[in-house]
Amino acid sequence: REMWAGSLRNSAREPPRIIVNNKEEYNDFIKMYNGKMNVFTSVYDYEYFTPNRGLEYSIILDRIFLDFDAHDGDLEEAFNACNKMHSWLMKKDYKHTIAFSGRGFHIFVYGERTHSLRQIKAFFNICRDVVNGSKSLDDLVINTSRLRRVQNTYHLGANRWCIPLKSEDLKMGLKNILDFDSPVSHEPITYGNKLIEWP
Repeated sequence: REMWAGSLRNSAREPPRIIVNNKEEYNDFIKMYNGKMNVFTSVYDYEYFTPNRGLEYSIILDRIFLDFDAHDGDLEEAFNACNKMHSWLMKKDYKHTIAFSGRGFHIFVYGERTHSLRQIKAFFNICRDVVNGSKSLDDLVINTSRLRRVQNTYHLGANRWCIPLKSEDLKMGLKNILDFDSPVSHEPITYGNKLIEWP
C-alpha cells in the first residue's frame, strides 16, 4: 500500500509517500508517526508499484470511498448523511464498512472489479441522491490517487481518534461517538453481502 504522514504546520518538512510491502511495515509506519503526524494510506490497492507510488495502470477499482466531512464544522449533518447512507446500503445488502474520521465519517462500499472510473462515478451520483445532495459528501473522492486516514490513528487537527464504527455506534448517536477517547479494539466490521454491479 501507499502510506503518507502529514503535519499540521505549513512549514514542516513532510516525508514523501512510501510503499509498505506487508502488515509489519504497515504497522511500523503507523507506530513511527501516529500522534506526531496525521497518518494516511491509499484508498485503492495496486498490483504494481514504483518505490513510492502505485502504478496507475495497475489500480484495482473494486470499491468506492464516501467521505462525509464536516468542512464547516457541521458534524451533525455529516453524521446524519452517513447514517442515511448506511441504512440504504443495509437495505440493499451491499458490502460496506463505516468509520469516524475524527472530523467526519467514512464509508467504503465494495463492488466487482471494474476498469472504468466512470462507472464508480455513476454510483457516486446515486449515493449523492440517497443523502439528498448533502454538502457534507465530498465530491472529490473519486480520485485514484486519493488517500484516506488510517483507522485507529489520532487526528491531530480534530484532537480525536479515527476509529472503525459498528452499526450500533450510529444508533447510539453522535455524542456517543465523540466520547471515544482511545483507539478501539476491533477491526473494521463488514456489513452486507452483495458486491455492487457498477452502473
